Amino acid sequence: MSDIETIKVYDTRAVEYAQMTDVENAADPGLEAFIAVLPETGRVLDVGCGPGMAAARMAQAGLR
Repeated sequence: MSDIETIKVYDTRAVEYAQMTDVENAADPGLEAFIAVLPETGRVLDVGCGPGMAAARMAQAGLR
């Protein structure tokens, strides 16, 4: 059974959420500094909530 009100909110906010989670346009200086001090192909664990933007960026940087 789906929640119609929740789906309405998702439908009205989908474009805004997609823009907010655009990995290619979301620079995070703190994350970049973190990546810079790790060894190449280092291991990381992203246990945060969210759409996986930090995990995607770390994978792009070659981290495992």
